[in-house]
This record gives sequence, structure tokens and C-alpha cells, in this order.
Amino acid sequence: MTPASPRPHRTGVLVVRLCVALAVLLTACSMPASASRAALTTPPTTIATARAVAQLGTTTTTRTLTLDGLSRSYLVVVPAGRHGRLPLLMVLHGRGVTPAQEELRTGFVPLAQEGKAVLVYPAGYGESWNAVGCCGEAQQFNVDDTAFLAAVVADATSHLPVDPSRVYLAGYSNGARMAFTEVCAHPTLFTAFATFGAVPTQTCQDTSVPVPALISAGAADPELATTSPPRTTTQVIDSTVALWRERDGCTATAESRTIKPAQLTRWSDCRAGTAVESVLYDGVTHYWPSANQVDIPFNITVGPSAAAATLMWSFLSAQH
Repeated sequence: MTPASPRPHRTGVLVVRLCVALAVLLTACSMPASASRAALTTPPTTIATARAVAQLGTTTTTRTLTLDGLSRSYLVVVPAGRHGRLPLLMVLHGRGVTPAQEELRTGFVPLAQEGKAVLVYPAGYGESWNAVGCCGEAQQFNVDDTAFLAAVVADATSHLPVDPSRVYLAGYSNGARMAFTEVCAHPTLFTAFATFGAVPTQTCQDTSVPVPALISAGAADPELATTSPPRTTTQVIDSTVALWRERDGCTATAESRTIKPAQLTRWSDCRAGTAVESVLYDGVTHYWPSANQVDIPFNITVGPSAAAATLMWSFLSAQH
């Protein structure tokens, strides 16, 4: 498949759902690529792990979908053994890294090791996401990533041991922009979402459905500060949080706390029992706040209590 093949696609999710309804557990349904439809083309295949850190207590597989003739995949990490139906957490990687690298950097794997969640890591086209106005090859070739991520949710909730009423989304950098874009496109798809190191590239057209959101960034992130008009990273994040609070109908009442170097502010009195949280890391730039140092670029050690994965999961798991 050449890069020029992607084209606008809006029906892929429906066909994936139809395939899923007819397929038995962990079997494939397929259609000709020329039919311009989405189909599950291969069953899960266990991946031989050669990562720097062994993911003990989990099983790692990959699933492949064909969306509008374009083969796409996502990494799956499930707890070993039986745990019933667990929450599903989708993690969107930053630009220029693979799902396996983001799995290591972001530090969500302990959730699977402890039997708390099933994790999925979709692969962006050319290691990038088309988040409307950004970024890389995905934007260049107008790849329909909103349809792809919706198809991943449909496939995962049908074939994995997850609770479809507890589907969460997290993203870093380009993946965080994609998270905003995905929630705007499909506001009922996710129970809640969390972002680090990005702000939305567009204004949501449909604001009728409140969606809990944790919006975080390094307070010294030069990529978020603006010059026209001149605004600091803190001002940019505050403005984004204010817009989401308005969307979710939050009152002005907020609770603040500090888990150094993170400053947390939560608005819990929002429409339909939702919540919005702001997290700013003092002195941190665009680097992902990790519990421990890992051998992947662009992460900074802040300790387990302040790690982005820790704070995000604390917020997300509280939303039902």
C-alpha cells in the first residue's frame, strides 16, 4: 500500500461493528480492500518481547485492521490470568515513536500487571496522528485517524475482556492533540480522557455531551507558549481548561493540591457528574513525567506519586 492511498472514510466503524458482531472470539472477518470498508484481517498474534524491561504478569498481542484499504494495527497488553471485564485504556503515542516505545515510556503497564486495566496502543500512520492541522505523514496524506481509533475501540471491546462502559483515552504530545480531536469527533466513545503536552487544534462542534478531562503539561514547555498573542504555557493551559470547564458546565468551585512538582486543580461539580482537572508540572518542559527513568527520549523522572501515568489513572478510573 503506497502512502497516496488513504482517502476520506466515514463508514469504516460501522463495518467493523458488523464484522465483530458476526465473528467468534479471536477470529477474523475480512473483505476485499477494494470495497473501501473496514475489516479485521488477522487474529491476535503473540509478540516475542525484546523490550528493555520485561512486562511480567501480562500477555502482549497485536491486532490488525484494514480501514479503507489501509492496514492499521494496535498493540494489546492484558493481565495474565482471569480478572473478569476490566476498564480499557487507549494510549496514543507521541510523534516519531512506536507503540512499543510509548508502552515503555508512559508507564501504564503496571495497571495491566496488577489486573486493573487492559491497555491498547494504536499505531499512528508514519508514527504520527492526523489531529486536524497536525502532524507528519498522517496529516500529509489525510489519514482518517478518528475513524481508525473508533474502529479500535469497537474491535477491542468486542474481542478483549473489557468493560465497554469504562473506556478511557490518554495521549502525549501529537497523541494528546489526537485525543482532543477524537473526543470532539466521538464524544460518547470514551468515559474520560487525559492529555499531556498539547492543546486542541480545533473547537468542538458538538458540546452537548460532557466528557471528563484531565489536561496536563510542563509549565516550562516551550512548545505550548505563544507569541501572537504572547502567552505563557500556564496561560495557554489555563485557557484550554477554562474552555473545557465551560463545555462540561463546571461551577467555579475548585480543589487544589500539590504533589511536587505537580500542581493539581480539580473542578468536580460539573454537568452529569463529570469533572475537569488541570495538572501543571513546575520546571518541566515537553518531557513526559515518568515514575522512573526509561531509555526512551523525552521523559523526565518525577517519582511514582507525581508520574503522569499515576495522576492520569487516578482521575480516569474515578470516572464512570
